[in-house]
Amino acid sequence: MTTYSVTSGHSSTSLTLSNGDFLYVSSAGTATFTTVSDGGSAIVLSGGNTSFTTVSDGGVEIVSGGTASFTTVSDGGKEIVSSGGTANFTTVSVGGSQRVASGGIAVSTTVDSSGTEVIGDDGTASFTTVNNRGSVTVSVFGTTVSAMVSAGGTEVVALGTASFTTLRGGADSVGGEAGTASTISTVVSGGGVENVFAGATVDFTTVSSGGTQSVFGGFRDLVRVPDHNVCHPGIIRYSRTYVRIYLTLL
Repeated sequence: MTTYSVTSGHSSTSLTLSNGDFLYVSSAGTATFTTVSDGGSAIVLSGGNTSFTTVSDGGVEIVSGGTASFTTVSDGGKEIVSSGGTANFTTVSVGGSQRVASGGIAVSTTVDSSGTEVIGDDGTASFTTVNNRGSVTVSVFGTTVSAMVSAGGTEVVALGTASFTTLRGGADSVGGEAGTASTISTVVSGGGVENVFAGATVDFTTVSSGGTQSVFGGFRDLVRVPDHNVCHPGIIRYSRTYVRIYLTLL
């Protein structure tokens, strides 16, 4: 077990962390091409910067006040973004996870097959891309903005807020838990599906060619549904108009 510290005016390159090793990067220190696995930890504190870190097999990167860019997380690896930390261009794939909480910010994360992103506790994720079999969960007080969910990808808005999501063949589920879940200005198209459950508020959704919005409960306001689209329950067809519908919770 070894502890490394990279601070102002110093840098590290191609360091490998495992078996209880720690790397602390702070105060204008930089670390590039770090490999974190098997019990290793990379901790990015205020003023620290990391780039091109690979996290897998039980390794963890904690971004708390610093900035991590181009991290790859897979195979049981974790990235935790909190307390003023920022993660840019993270890729999360098979078995990897990214958690954004406590004031953390994630920008332009890509969630690939069997990867997960969870946003909660005042965390914010912007411009997330969710690909086939990837998933994003917006939990208590979490916020996601401008996510793109492709075919086979999923977004679950349990108790947080999702704004400007595009479901391009992907699916989202809003509500279904005790509390408040909301979406604003979602666009559903090309085989995308928005499922609205009790406890949800869904505002300004646009359902376009090939998209479906299924409403099982909750409140839906100002939904734009062009021709040749279907809303459930009932089979309801609208033609290039906005409708205001007040639904009773199931």
